Amino acid sequence: MTAKVCLRCDWSGAASGDECPRCGTTLFAATREPDPASEPIEDRVGVEVRRSWRSRLLVIAAAVAAVAAFAFVQLRPTVATGVASVAGRDGYLLVPAGGPGEARMWIWDLASGTAVPGPVLGAMPDELVESVTLQDTWIGLTTSTTTGARTAAVLRHLGPTDRPVVVARGDQVAWSASAGYVSTATSRPLGGCRNELVVRTWFVTIDQRERPFSGPVCGALVAFGRDRLLPYVALDDAGRLRIAQVGNDLLSTRLRGRTILSVSNDGDLIVQRPGGPLELWYRPTSPIRVGASRAGPVPDDVLTWSPDASEAYVLGSDHGLHGVYRLIVDPHSRPQEPELVAATNAVTVAATTAGDGTLYLATDGVVRRWHDGSVADVPVPSGAPAPEGPILWISTLPYSASEG
Repeated sequence: MTAKVCLRCDWSGAASGDECPRCGTTLFAATREPDPASEPIEDRVGVEVRRSWRSRLLVIAAAVAAVAAFAFVQLRPTVATGVASVAGRDGYLLVPAGGPGEARMWIWDLASGTAVPGPVLGAMPDELVESVTLQDTWIGLTTSTTTGARTAAVLRHLGPTDRPVVVARGDQVAWSASAGYVSTATSRPLGGCRNELVVRTWFVTIDQRERPFSGPVCGALVAFGRDRLLPYVALDDAGRLRIAQVGNDLLSTRLRGRTILSVSNDGDLIVQRPGGPLELWYRPTSPIRVGASRAGPVPDDVLTWSPDASEAYVLGSDHGLHGVYRLIVDPHSRPQEPELVAATNAVTVAATTAGDGTLYLATDGVVRRWHDGSVADVPVPSGAPAPEGPILWISTLPYSASEG
């Protein structure tokens, strides 16, 4: 049996064959030095060990993907959008802009400082995510409807005639960080404390779906998220909050008295008591308060995570100063102070991180880049509008099935 990893559905483990037991695609060997302390990614008991193994897998996966991407570019030197496929050292920013019914995706080439129009979106998305596999690459987006529900859709190639293809709908939508999976949660009142809760997951990479939970629960759905493996729900039963993990038609309560603000791909949760301090939680530890003061930072929104989930960027106020704060997400037992990245009172704030940890921050249409303690302006390319919604950094343009 050899340790192997699947780059399509994120499965990893020991296998004697060359096919992934989950999705059937080709497995790659996860070669590493013998380390008796190492455990699989799914083992949440040893948090430090988990992060070390995760980092190694990321390096292996990145190396394999880079080789495959290089070979692909050599065989197919142009992309479906008509934009040059050599991404440049700074990659691309995907920037939605436009009024209601007229929102369009714009593609900024950060290396050349130019931009081209992409697909018409119609409505401004709430969230953008990227999926990269050896077979396909696409962009996932979440959009709110006029009735308050949400839709999950994908863009295959970002050409000007491409259109979002809806893959799921629900009261809440949660993508995995790789966008290979998207889950939805829907809740309907049955009377008293009882609500009918339905959670579904779509495997976008292999066009399959499952329903990990359907049934009555006590409590209304108030928050939703997912990591690379499973969804999480936060339920409110007359002020009694609980956070439960969803799977195998069961709700497994993990934490009480708190709601979910955000979930990382590795299962780290940013949570909060009603009116209480911001907290970090990763099993099996107790929640850890952010900030030494009793009140702690007051969050408005969790903007984004770093690619390895070691940092989270939160918009909010701390000690009366409003801005974007960096939270370090690692095992510790004492409160940590959030680090102010940028003070701002902007109405519209969006953020995304690059593969090397660079932060791109858009505040009321002004884009800046933070890297290794330095900050630089990113001018709006000639002919392109300023950002009006979420932004997303990608290293290369999608290369899934072309238009037409």
